Amino acid sequence: KEEESPPSSTRTSAMTTNYIPTKLNVLPHGKLTSGGLLHLSEIMSPKPASNVSDEASAAVEEALHIFQIARSALHRASMTPQDVIYVHLYLSKIAHFALINQHYRAFFGAELPPSRSCVAIGEGVIPGNRRVLLDLCAQKSSGKAMRSNDGGTKQLLHSSGNLLREVLHVQGISYWAPVCVGPYSQANTVRGGMTMLAGQIGLDPPTMALVSRGENNRVESCKAQLRQAWRNAAAVLDAQSNATLDHCLGALVYVNSDVMMPSNDDNNDAPRQFLPWNEVEAISAEAIAQNGGILSGFADGQGSSNDGGEGEFDGYEDEETAMEMQKQRAAVVDMDDDDHSKPKFSIPILTVAIPEMPMGALSEVELVCVTQKAFKGVGVATVELESSKVSSSLSSRSLLQMGNAQIGGIAWDCGYNYCDDDDSMKMESGEQEQPCYCNAEINGSVRFAKGCCAVAWIKALLLSHDNGGNDEQDMAGMMELELIFPELLKKVKNAAHVAGMTPDDVLHIRLYYNMSHLNDDGVRLRSAFNAAIASNFGKAAPACSIIPVVMESDVVFAAQCIVCNLVHMESEMWARYGRSSN
Repeated sequence: KEEESPPSSTRTSAMTTNYIPTKLNVLPHGKLTSGGLLHLSEIMSPKPASNVSDEASAAVEEALHIFQIARSALHRASMTPQDVIYVHLYLSKIAHFALINQHYRAFFGAELPPSRSCVAIGEGVIPGNRRVLLDLCAQKSSGKAMRSNDGGTKQLLHSSGNLLREVLHVQGISYWAPVCVGPYSQANTVRGGMTMLAGQIGLDPPTMALVSRGENNRVESCKAQLRQAWRNAAAVLDAQSNATLDHCLGALVYVNSDVMMPSNDDNNDAPRQFLPWNEVEAISAEAIAQNGGILSGFADGQGSSNDGGEGEFDGYEDEETAMEMQKQRAAVVDMDDDDHSKPKFSIPILTVAIPEMPMGALSEVELVCVTQKAFKGVGVATVELESSKVSSSLSSRSLLQMGNAQIGGIAWDCGYNYCDDDDSMKMESGEQEQPCYCNAEINGSVRFAKGCCAVAWIKALLLSHDNGGNDEQDMAGMMELELIFPELLKKVKNAAHVAGMTPDDVLHIRLYYNMSHLNDDGVRLRSAFNAAIASNFGKAAPACSIIPVVMESDVVFAAQCIVCNLVHMESEMWARYGRSSN
């Protein structure tokens, strides 16, 4: 039976159309490095759920399709689900998490599972009105290496002095780090050099309860949970490789959007208390400076000094001196002369607001780090990238005609049918075209172990704009994306060169867009971004994801870029440590 055509529309906004597409013609993005590190991004169900009346069941049905696609993609790369080291799971509602979890456990297994970040980004914002989107990162042969009891096999898969993969899976109540509350591990380390931490929320380890300042004081509770989340992250890093928070290459901080957004209470018109963005940044800066209050080498009570440590109290005479020197080494807050409300970090950090996190948490911290061995052997540095400006100048007629997905002449097929002759988008006879303009700045920073691995944050900041009197026009139409995205990707390639690597080493780009400016499901953005990726990277294109969040009002886009050559990192660490042990 022939499928019914959807009503013609040039708008792709999930908020403004009632049409739900019947299919998604989309393949996951994939990038496989020479060392067998694979990133698969934007895995979504191509088929709509059969039972859309039950949201939870529909989410499970989508998840099962996603696991089938993931298994097939892994198989083509000669990998299995046990090789997966990290998973990003994006849901429309966090309530879907419980039912999906049992199928997630069956797919990845309960023994030494991947680390995971699971958050809800809202309804109607995943393309095609889907409910589940998944990214994963896998290291070839690491699952077999972790589970093999054959000494010969381990010798073959593990390089001299470094394990191919190490996993920290906390399974019992402790005083130092939270128990894993699902089928995931707290941290996964690849080739002894790069560690990916599971999303850390503000759980008190011995009680496994979220720290709170009372149900009626969500702002203070959010701040307390954020401090605890950083403390938990520091404890996990210390236990995994005796690392500290200044070993971090880049951080993502999630906060609850209700806490961040000023609004009026439903019962009265009194303004609701909200948390300023700069206060979140200040809490993060303080946590990094103090390593979350954790003394290096003592988080788990073992006092160990793995991977190049220097013994008790990190080589200092007592605990007090060690803590003081640790603060000085860390990324201490540096206030800008012109704006004392904006702390600067030597560690690139992005703060975003989303609707929901697991267990009702109000904040979460997600980190990519180097191990203590890599930090001391290779070294880590941070470089601010040179900023640039992009200006767009369009007529109001051009904005209307750009409403469809044909940005740059390349469409991202999501199952919609687009039509340019929609009467609702035509100007009335005699209506005057209004000039529109938008000026943006592209800047960023990169933190790296030279030639080995790096994390960069690239932002597109709104400087000034005029919507030509069209109050409903969002920033996606006003910003010429075919100008913005190439400039943003130019910064990504520059970050790779600064870090001593090449654009071919860019593993993954995760583009966050601000729903305060761009109120749709990202279809137009994907078309423009994928065209820019293909043009700038060609066959060496990285995997890429596009995620809707809320950010500070002047941030329109923010891209997290992971660049790595872990085989080179392994060689560098062997040159410094491995030969002495052989």
